[in-house]
Amino acid sequence: MQAIVYRRYGPPEVIEYVELDKPVPTPGEVLIQVRAASVNPYDWHFLRGTPSFIRLFTGLRGQKSPRLGADVAGVVAAVGPGVTRFKAP
Repeated sequence: MQAIVYRRYGPPEVIEYVELDKPVPTPGEVLIQVRAASVNPYDWHFLRGTPSFIRLFTGLRGQKSPRLGADVAGVVAAVGPGVTRFKAP
């Protein structure tokens, strides 16, 4: 799986394009094969770590999750145990 990650707060230059293992959905989760994504102010603030109080939720020195993005469109690739509203093709 290809992903855009960041390992420290900073300008857009800290973003890296990497290859990761395909995640496996845990109970109650859905894995989406992303077809389109967008960037919004949410992503910008989390990348920069500003305003500073955001770091209380994302990590004081580094991010708890190195992935950006909240707005996506795609198809369901897999579902975890207990998911009943969605099905993988």
